[in-house]
Amino acid sequence: MQNCSNDSKLFIDIGNTNIKYQIDNGIIQSINLNEFKINNLPKIEQTYVSSVLDDTFNNKFPASFIFVRTQKKYKNLINAYSITKDLGVDRWLNLIATYEKYPKKDCLIIDIGSAITIDVLKADGKHLGGWIMPGLTWLKNTKEIFNQQEVKESNTPNIETKTAWHNGCRLMIIDMIKARILEYSSYKVVITGGGAKYLGFNNKENLVLQGLKFWHKNSR
Repeated sequence: MQNCSNDSKLFIDIGNTNIKYQIDNGIIQSINLNEFKINNLPKIEQTYVSSVLDDTFNNKFPASFIFVRTQKKYKNLINAYSITKDLGVDRWLNLIATYEKYPKKDCLIIDIGSAITIDVLKADGKHLGGWIMPGLTWLKNTKEIFNQQEVKESNTPNIETKTAWHNGCRLMIIDMIKARILEYSSYKVVITGGGAKYLGFNNKENLVLQGLKFWHKNSR
């Protein structure tokens, strides 16, 4: 395990499927929610958390952990939602990280996970809103005939219902993402999320954890 100093900070990203955490700028660890145990986390006093889950789960963590909440404003970044808290904290931290990493650039932020979110951020920090849709796993599981057996991914017509459903869902998501990229062709495209590589998109970002760090740095 990474060595920790008294000044070390732990950043935790709790998603719908996995929990990711990072000590300072160290290696990012990822654990499936079903296998996660709080006692396995590093014991670090300064811990900052982003969670898309409800308080039933979040209240299991020590009271000393700081859970970040969505805000209306961060510097010149403005949350477009009229009801501030309705924008998920993961999307808010994605916006913060993008705002800091790519200043004065129009950006299209695509987060591909259990759910897929797309947000539009103007160069001046104005958030224009975005889209949410179920990810591939959720879509596949809405059909009773789909099971956990491996299916062949293909862009050509399928001759079995389970492969037709799987590939239909996959192509629907890919086409939606590509359509938004084409529509915002002058924008910098920033892709994050663990599901990106499975759909053929290049992801080198972990925006939620980066956003947590920027939030911490500028909240003092």
